[in-house]
Formats: sequence, C-alpha cells, structure tokens
Amino acid sequence: MINIKADIVERNFTDYTELVVDIENTYFDSNMDKTLDCVEIIAKYEDAKNIIAELVENGHDLAHISDFARPDHDNYNDEYLISLDHEGIWCEPVKRENGYLYVTGVVCYVMDNCNSKIISRIQSQVVYEVSIGDDNCDGNCAHCDCKKIDKDYYSINGKQVSQAEFEKKTKEIQKTYDSLNDWLDIVDAFLDTPFSGLERHQRRIDMITKIENE
Repeated sequence: MINIKADIVERNFTDYTELVVDIENTYFDSNMDKTLDCVEIIAKYEDAKNIIAELVENGHDLAHISDFARPDHDNYNDEYLISLDHEGIWCEPVKRENGYLYVTGVVCYVMDNCNSKIISRIQSQVVYEVSIGDDNCDGNCAHCDCKKIDKDYYSINGKQVSQAEFEKKTKEIQKTYDSLNDWLDIVDAFLDTPFSGLERHQRRIDMITKIENE
C-alpha cells in the first residue's frame, strides 16, 4: 500500500462549533467537485464526543457508532476514528490489538493530543493537526494556515445555506410548532370540559359505546 505522505498543517479553532463548521465546509466543498468521499477525524474520547455532538446538532445522522464508551467504562484510552460521509457519522476505535488502523481519507483532522505513532498510519493527502482554544495566531494569516470561520454560518440538515434560507426555514418550523400547540390546547380544553349531561350528548356516547361493544 502506497503511503500518501502529506505535510501536517497546524490549525487552531476557538471551540468545537468552529471546528465542525470547518469540517462541514471541507466535506461539502470537496464533495461538490467529487474529489472527496468523506472527511476523517482522529480524536480521543472527550474530543470525539464533542465533535459527534456538534455534527448531530447540525443535522447529520448517526450511520454507525462502534465500541464508543468512556475510558473508565471499557479501559480504552486511545483514539477514535470519526468519518463524515453522505450516510452520516461513523465512529470506531482506531487502535486494535495489532496497532493502529490505516487512515485513508483524502482529508484528515488529527487532534493535537493524539499519540504521535498514529501519524505513520495516516495516508491522507491533506492532514490538519487541530487544537482547540489557546490560539497563538497574531491575526496575520500570511504566517500560518489559520482559517477564520465566518461566524454568520447557517446550516439546515448539515448543509450550508444563506441567512434568508435559514430564516425562512426557521419561520416554517415555528409555524408548525405553533399549529401543534394550538391543536394541543384544543385537546386539553376538550378533556378538561366536564360532561354537560344533555340528552343529545348522552345518545352519542351510547352509540359509541354500542359500536365498541359489538
């Protein structure tokens, strides 16, 4: 197997939200020109948990999660491999009894607290070493590859959209939510209203009871 050796570019993100936005942009931009099937991320449990949570919150489905548990639960203290593709989110332990799996995605994000031994198993064309917080960038991005993420980022089901599209969808969701609440209010009012005792109402109840008993 040919090792596609890539230079490792250091990247810093303010938080997991900013990191996941970058991961999504990388996936969607590359997927448009069919150069990328998936983006892969190597991370230990806490980082992996937060990354997966952000991806799910952005609307990505869980395709398959394998043997993912707190280190104190299964005594696994090593890294996980997260993949994002058209089916959703995949996650599995990247270290096995005979060593680390090969990571073959075109783009790979590696958290900076991962074991350096995994580097030799990464065959990606683009490799980012990722840190969260404590950014030492002086704002002059000619000196580094820090990528400033647009804070006005909007997504629907994990896909980047314009602010207008996002606000339109939000209004549609709110309208559906309000209609549901109105319907629930009607049901509650019906259930809370005491039986009037009128003869015509009693006849209807008797008819329903008769049908149920037949």
